[in-house]
Amino acid sequence: MDEINHSKEYLNNLAEIARQKDIYSKQVLHTLNTDERFINFFKDYDDASVKQFKDFYIQKRTHWHFNTYNQIDYKNIQNERFYKYAITALKHIQLKKLFNVMSSWMNKECNFDDIEVSVDWNKWTSKPLSCPHIPPIQLHEIQCYKDFLHQLEEGCCFSRLYVSLLSMDFYESESSNDSRWEGENIDDTENYYGRWFTFYDQYYGTAEFKLKPGTRINNEYKYIRHYHQTLRDNEPVITPPVFLPHLSIYKDKDEFVNLFEDKEFKLLYKAHKRQMGGYEFAENIDMDIIYLSEAKEVIPVEDHDDWREGLKIACEQYHRTKTIQILEDVFDEYRILCDMEGGFEEWEGTPELPMFSDHDEYISKIFKGRKLMGEPEDLNF
Repeated sequence: MDEINHSKEYLNNLAEIARQKDIYSKQVLHTLNTDERFINFFKDYDDASVKQFKDFYIQKRTHWHFNTYNQIDYKNIQNERFYKYAITALKHIQLKKLFNVMSSWMNKECNFDDIEVSVDWNKWTSKPLSCPHIPPIQLHEIQCYKDFLHQLEEGCCFSRLYVSLLSMDFYESESSNDSRWEGENIDDTENYYGRWFTFYDQYYGTAEFKLKPGTRINNEYKYIRHYHQTLRDNEPVITPPVFLPHLSIYKDKDEFVNLFEDKEFKLLYKAHKRQMGGYEFAENIDMDIIYLSEAKEVIPVEDHDDWREGLKIACEQYHRTKTIQILEDVFDEYRILCDMEGGFEEWEGTPELPMFSDHDEYISKIFKGRKLMGEPEDLNF
């Protein structure tokens, strides 16, 4: 019950924390603009760069101030972390159910008043807990997600699982070869289905939804492609201007060093890269040690050829176990929020949704494409 009480307190304090951060940021900006020390310092620099520096510094200073303050009560930070993991788990459950409904809609098996074209789904893929077109989460689905966490391989960091859904995912491009859902690689955005969706399908026998054709969106894109191709065919031929490539300090510095620096400096540069890589790795290990040292219970660390990997696995298992423990408490809160209008606003935030004009523009392009193909300007296809 301690976790659920904290989660409710966390929800109530979100707006107040945001208000305090806004006040603090404005105070820092006022100081930078009025204190003689800063006025004299900034006057020797370019105005645009000074503004950029101020914006960056205000953001960082606010972050440092509030994070340091929060470290006073690390127990709350821990509970907040597991609470967020549990909310993410609930979103994963609803995203898979939303996928199934979207799949049926794409295959013309159902209709909804607020869904005219495929892009209309994106307002719900970013807010799955609030979507009215899928049933609320049930306790057996919570158990399903617990089982999912239990069976994940040791090397998989569940808190970083990539679970995303967009209407565009249902479009069968010519390069997909009808296998758009088969990939397991997080970077393979064209063919990504994922561990959770696959586990859910095996658990509930719902694999047929990923086999349904994306009829509606493919028809939409047929007309939109025809419209854009007609525009391109009718455009006058214009020789494009010549643009020099951008030189990136992040991507191109290795090649620059190899081209222009002598052997001695190259050795120093390699040593620097090794050192920075070591720092980054050490930071990750340090965080694992911090997480485990703050735990109330004894966390077993299994024997491993590399002690660092053993520590990482122990920390991952600890996070999974704590999330599993809190999941039903957060589910109880979910059921309360289901009965409240706008109950999930704090959990889902306010994502950047397409403007309604984008919806109108999308339909307009479909109509224009249909007209160019000698078909009626409507959505009956």
